[in-house]
Amino acid sequence: MLLVVVATSLWLGVGSVSDVTGILKQIAGRYNLDWRALASVANAESGLDPSNIGDNGSSFGLFQLHQGGALGNMPTPQARRFLDARTNAEFAARKMSDLGMGGLRGRSAVEAMVRRFERPANPGGEVTRAM
Repeated sequence: MLLVVVATSLWLGVGSVSDVTGILKQIAGRYNLDWRALASVANAESGLDPSNIGDNGSSFGLFQLHQGGALGNMPTPQARRFLDARTNAEFAARKMSDLGMGGLRGRSAVEAMVRRFERPANPGGEVTRAM
């Protein structure tokens, strides 16, 4: 079962977790992705906090899009635009769709997102964390 954590924090540009969930549902539908899997992966990455900056300032937003990874060599001022929940989720979903994840559901979707999009050092651990 996929778990989406509910929090009460207010984030810049997004009023609540339900706002983030609404964005993920809308974007997932556009790319035929499992919105629950998207939410689970984003929760594991950022706690569903679109303003989250990690990896010493080189990973941004919901999906922790990384300079040198998904964002390539994008300069930090440009990369900061991915602190917007919709921009971040749209970018991640488009990449996931391009990697053939459309139509996958549940654990299969989470595993594909982690192994083919995130590509962490410990994919098994990341899949477990997202589930």
